[in-house]
Amino acid sequence: MGISGWKWHPDRGADIDPTMKDTWDDWMAKNPEGSCRRWRHCRGREFESELRADFLGFFPVKQSFGEESKLFKIQVKKKRFEFRNELGSTCSDTFQAMDLTLQSILKSNNPPDPHQVHAIRGLLTSALNELSTLDDTLLKLSLVSAELQKQRNCCGETVTALRCALSPIRSIPPEIMAEIFLICRDNALRSSTYSIADVNRVPMLLTHVSSRWRGVCLSTQHLWDNVIIDVDAATAMPSHNLVRQIIARSGTLPLRVSLTTAHSTSDMDPRYLQQVLAVLFEAQDRLQDISLDILYSDLPAAFWDQSRMLPLLSSVNIELRDEEDGVFDSAGVVRLFSAAPSVREVDIRAKTTPAVFWANSFAWSGLTVLSLRVPLNTRVARDLLIQCPEIQVFDVLLDSADSSMQPLKKIYSFKDLSHFTIFFEVDQREFLALFFAQLAFPSLESLTLGSHTESTHVLQELYHRAPFKLVDLVLLQLDLSMDNITPFLQLLPSLQTLHLECYGFNDALFSDFTFNPHAPVPSLTLPLLRSLAFADLEYDENMIDFHGNVVASLAESVSQHLNGHNSAFPELQSLGLYLSGPAFDHDVEQRLAEACSSGVVRYSRVSNPLSPPE
Repeated sequence: MGISGWKWHPDRGADIDPTMKDTWDDWMAKNPEGSCRRWRHCRGREFESELRADFLGFFPVKQSFGEESKLFKIQVKKKRFEFRNELGSTCSDTFQAMDLTLQSILKSNNPPDPHQVHAIRGLLTSALNELSTLDDTLLKLSLVSAELQKQRNCCGETVTALRCALSPIRSIPPEIMAEIFLICRDNALRSSTYSIADVNRVPMLLTHVSSRWRGVCLSTQHLWDNVIIDVDAATAMPSHNLVRQIIARSGTLPLRVSLTTAHSTSDMDPRYLQQVLAVLFEAQDRLQDISLDILYSDLPAAFWDQSRMLPLLSSVNIELRDEEDGVFDSAGVVRLFSAAPSVREVDIRAKTTPAVFWANSFAWSGLTVLSLRVPLNTRVARDLLIQCPEIQVFDVLLDSADSSMQPLKKIYSFKDLSHFTIFFEVDQREFLALFFAQLAFPSLESLTLGSHTESTHVLQELYHRAPFKLVDLVLLQLDLSMDNITPFLQLLPSLQTLHLECYGFNDALFSDFTFNPHAPVPSLTLPLLRSLAFADLEYDENMIDFHGNVVASLAESVSQHLNGHNSAFPELQSLGLYLSGPAFDHDVEQRLAEACSSGVVRYSRVSNPLSPPE
């Protein structure tokens, strides 16, 4: 049976509902060639072709199921046939059997007569039977559709598998794939939470893709030469046996080791760190970089008591994060790395240290980078520096003065030193002068100096001792009520960046940086200066020596004279004004806002952003 009770025959095409017989005969007489196929063989089954007539314009004929399914649209003469009632029901025997009286009852709210009730119940029974038949047909079609969808999914999986078999990535040589893996590893290293034992990150993740990838990954030694272990509450701690296996995969390559336990849980087994450190130092002859970000209390005492031969070690980075002040065993540090002739970079950060052993047996002579954010006195820091003739970067924190400190007997010139950062928390001016006395930095390019004392006079003497071409200058904690920075700046025509964090700003300083096109000669000229920033450290209305209109004039001169029109500072592209205290008058604030609209000036009342983080 077809849809709506039609059945196809080879000689005519269908048994037509009596109400549609004339219509069908008329169409067949005009279209003798319009016959439809009866049977179609598909996957070993025969399905009866079904025709659903849409007399508004098309005869869609579904000829078959499966691979050869087609939908033919036989266009016929558009003619509306009056076989649909106003309720929109389909043409069916049940509805067509109704007389006009019953149809009128359906269109009104009048109750049927008793003899009409019997007829309506008979029609209702027929309609229910037809509805049940249609439901059965729909169920069969849905089962067929589900089976076809299942077959399609299976076929789609086959297509995907076949395409994967032809994928170009399968033909990539192992050495090229290894290079790709290394790029992935380098990208993963940029993450602050990277850990080599993390199965969700490269390289461990690559070993779970396929056997071929696993083989390439395990045989690529460079993937395993960065042994980074970050122990925290969110990361499972790798066993020391796993760490040993990872180190073994690197073969004989130099190792870069990083161990972070500063954020570990307090219930960590103290033996765990001792076991991991023991495994790491089993490969001491291959250690190239060591980075420890740990709590001092987590380190076993035996760790500091052994002197190890570290022939390849070039970089040491130790940061101790104990909240409470403790005794820092600097002698242990010296012993630990005393047999490391290749050390070139040392970065040690801790809160307290007696620092009485720093100038003893550490292999300082070959250092190029030395950063000591540990409290040192002036004499020890200077003695360390003069032991590093090849130093290029020096970063030191001085918190005390040594009364026994004496001037050096000769001038020490550091021809390679280009970056110098020093925080001098000693109030006595003479100790800063003693520190820099007899020192010369002819190649100095970047200087960051934080000092409460008069420092510009010392810097001028340093410059006259060996002129340098300074590019970046950051002066922190500068007291302009005692210091005049302008004479020193006049010695630095190559300066490109100038950031001043000062006490006691005054109108004279802002006026020196304000370009006046009508002035015959600028008071200060820095032809290469590109970035200028001012930040005041403390607001005291009784000690304010500058006025808002002077600051606004500076901002306007920078924003209005760009691209070489500022002859005093032709390259200036950025001005930062970070001031504390209450705002200026409305007119001054309006002028500053207009200057900021140029995108060159930045003005805000925020805490000082210039000081580097501790």
